[in-house]
Formats: sequence, C-alpha cells, structure tokens
Amino acid sequence: MTQTGQTSRIEMGGVTASWFRMPATTAEPHASTTAADTMGLSFTPHRGAVIQRASGRRERIDVARNALFVTCDEPFDWVHVAEPYEGVELTLSEAAMRETATRHGIPLDSTPPSAMMPPDPVFWAAAIRIRLHALGTAPLSDVEGEELARTLLSHFACEHLGGTPERQNGRPLDGRRLSRVTDHVEAGLAGRLSVSDLAETASMSTNHFHAAFRRATGLTPHQFVTARRVERAAALIAAGRTREEAAAAVGYTAGHAFRRALARFGG
Repeated sequence: MTQTGQTSRIEMGGVTASWFRMPATTAEPHASTTAADTMGLSFTPHRGAVIQRASGRRERIDVARNALFVTCDEPFDWVHVAEPYEGVELTLSEAAMRETATRHGIPLDSTPPSAMMPPDPVFWAAAIRIRLHALGTAPLSDVEGEELARTLLSHFACEHLGGTPERQNGRPLDGRRLSRVTDHVEAGLAGRLSVSDLAETASMSTNHFHAAFRRATGLTPHQFVTARRVERAAALIAAGRTREEAAAAVGYTAGHAFRRALARFGG
C-alpha cells in the first residue's frame, strides 16, 4: 500500500506487513496500490469502490467490513474509495511462498486466484495484532512477528489451498473449535465472557485453550474479546449511537476503561 496517510510497516520473516489508515481516494492521479502476492484485510466496508488492475481493466467492487482479499501476480490501484479506509496488507516474498508450499504439501505452481473473501477470524486477529504494533501500544518483537506470519501462512495454506497440517506439539486451535469460540464471543459481547467459558466452548482445559488460541490468532483470549468489543462499539458510534449506548451494548460503562480500550485497540 502506497499513499500519503498514516502507515506503518514491519518485516516478519519473508512477509512485509503494512498497516494503513487513509483518507478517501476520490480524485486522480491516485497513488494507492496493492502489490502482487498480497493478502489484505479491510477494517472498513465500502460500496462501489473502483480498482484498476495492472492490465488496465477497471472493476467496481463492494468490500465488506473485515473482508479478506488476495492478489496473485496482478497488482491493482485503488482508484475511487468514497470513505476513509483502514486495513492491513501482507506482501509475501517468493521464499516465504515456497517454504509454506513445501511445509504443507502444496504444488509450487499452485497460486490462489485474486479474490475477495468472507471475514476470517485468524486474519482479523492478526490484523488487530499488527495494528497494535503500528499504534505503539503493543510492539511486536522479531520472533513474535515471524511466528505470527508463519501461523497466518499455514492457516491460509490449509484452509484455502487444501494443504496438509504439520504434525507438531502445541498445535494451534483448529478451525472448527475456533469457529465455535468466535461465535460464542460474538453472541456474548454485551455480557460477561471468561477464559474458562471460552475453553469450555472449545472442549479444552483452560491452560491448553489459552495457549492454542494464542498460537492460532496471535492474540490472547482477553485481547481478542476486547478488540471485538471495541470494533462493535466503534461501528455503533459511527452509526449514530451515543458513546454511552455503544459502551453498554458491549459490556462497558462509558468510563475510563472503555476510553482506554478504544484508544489501545482502535487508535
């Protein structure tokens, strides 16, 4: 992603992660480009955004909140986006793609099509973790960044390209259990959510669940729940609800703890 705006980059062992918060792009010349071999997540929804591919072809697309998008070998420019936008992009080196393909038994010439995909909780959590780094509230160490990138690439290879999971000790939470947990979180944002409740939903002990969840998402269960509450509250505020109403809808009062959560996880 290249454009004037608020941006931050971090190298994560063969993956370059970029967080960006940009003004609306409504006039040409435009300078907002998504590179080839990139996976991205848009925190903001858009209707009728216009992109121009490297071939010159223009397309009008709708982008859902937290949508995952993938490019293969064709970069594109964001020509028209009517609203300010925020997201995270991860551009892969050839070495990282080859290493992931080898680890998960995927043919080296297997490349995903350019596509807009439904929200993915693993990518969303990783994007939140990268946003925390960009905002300076929870910097990623080199080792943590590389582990997060490896987790993301393994997840994509297995969930979207038919790869074979590695045999290893201390495996991350599998997709079926993760889906049950995230559904439970979404349904319970206005009430009390504890790690023991989430562990029970995943049919795991609390200790094993905590470690497996963090390996799968890059966030602790507490960080994940707080980030989901902040995102829900921010969407309610943007839709015209008062801060007090938004806080109550996600289990907070509109006091210091709520303001601190908004500042830390939403900037």
